[in-house]
Amino acid sequence: MLLAQVHLNLSSNLSLRSGYNKRMSSSIDALQLLQIYKKLVAKKSSGLTPQEQKILQEIELKLSQTMEPGTKGPPPRRDDLRVNTRFEVAVKDAGQMKRLYIKNISGGGMYIETPHIHPVGKKLELDLALPQSGHIIQTMVEVAWANPKGVGDLPPGMGVKFLNLSEPDRVLIQNLVTTKVEQVIKKDESQ
Repeated sequence: MLLAQVHLNLSSNLSLRSGYNKRMSSSIDALQLLQIYKKLVAKKSSGLTPQEQKILQEIELKLSQTMEPGTKGPPPRRDDLRVNTRFEVAVKDAGQMKRLYIKNISGGGMYIETPHIHPVGKKLELDLALPQSGHIIQTMVEVAWANPKGVGDLPPGMGVKFLNLSEPDRVLIQNLVTTKVEQVIKKDESQ
């Protein structure tokens, strides 16, 4: 019932970015939508129905629009909600660990700021220390996108996708993402 209501409301093209203090015209507000998103993401590893997958994609688009107010049109070519952030990551390059910064992150990958761009397809080892917990995630990534000159608001760098992220580490990253989204929603609602 609730999923059907979510689907109906999303199909009606409701905006989560509340225009500062304007509430959504439905009973489902952005925080409730985020809670549904969390439940669907948790269920994703055990399998979603086609309807749940469609709802998850629609929610991700709406939450992306919340995080990036100018976002319009089709959803990005990603399987996971991405948020802007900035913290260090250590990348093993030519046998040495280089400290770089992350521009954004999702459960599927991240964007790393660097003037030293690797070719698409290159596999790299990295250590990612999560900001709140300090938990270190050691994983392999693959360069999915190279951006040597910087495009839009992105500085030079590369988009990488996680290759061997364990389920507990994926959950930690997903929690980081949803916490960031929740902070933005609460900030918007208080204005």
